[in-house]
Amino acid sequence: MLISKTIDGALRLIGVLAAGEEASPEEHNDALERLNGMIDGFNLQGLTVSYLEEKSYLKPTAGWSGRVTIGPTGDIVDTAPISVVSAFFRDPLGIDFKMTPFSITQWSDQFYKGVIAPPMKYTVQHHGQSATFQFDTVPFPSYELHIMCKMPYTAKVATDDITWDYGFEEMLRYQLAVRLAPEYGVQLRQDVAVLADEFLTRIKSHNMTPLVSNLDGALQTSRRGWYD
Repeated sequence: MLISKTIDGALRLIGVLAAGEEASPEEHNDALERLNGMIDGFNLQGLTVSYLEEKSYLKPTAGWSGRVTIGPTGDIVDTAPISVVSAFFRDPLGIDFKMTPFSITQWSDQFYKGVIAPPMKYTVQHHGQSATFQFDTVPFPSYELHIMCKMPYTAKVATDDITWDYGFEEMLRYQLAVRLAPEYGVQLRQDVAVLADEFLTRIKSHNMTPLVSNLDGALQTSRRGWYD
């Protein structure tokens, strides 16, 4: 969906646009600033707004191995995915070798990981801004990695076409309507305000990353960590 469609939907909710109408480029740009700022605020609260994207990678400079890291300083320099929905390798003839996920324990228990063959299993570990893939075999040099993944939203332009992660488009459309209504001098409808809160609560319950802090050792009064 074009990001401009999400913006148009928000403007329809507050009555600025009629059904089928589209905002002007200037209105799209102004609303996009509000949208990007709103999403930045959600990210600071631990709610990462995401979208789905299929990405493909040729072998890294050092070649394929049983382990590859995607990140700002990884084997493959790119934004790391939040999570991986599916993954496969494609050979030069266009034949796809779908992989199934397995746990890091299962990967560790595999006695020998140096076999050169089409990988059939993978595991992903996230650390900081990077994600490390580990395969059950070493891919052939000519193979191409394809992943369907959830990517963190970064500032876009209104004409960008993205597939919002499940539930996010609706939530963002209603939340944006709440923020745009005062700018257009519009009285926000009660049903729009209620649904905006409902959709945000629903998204947070499924996607919020808990903010975890380590317990100060000085507060611990027993080996089990009780404190008062």
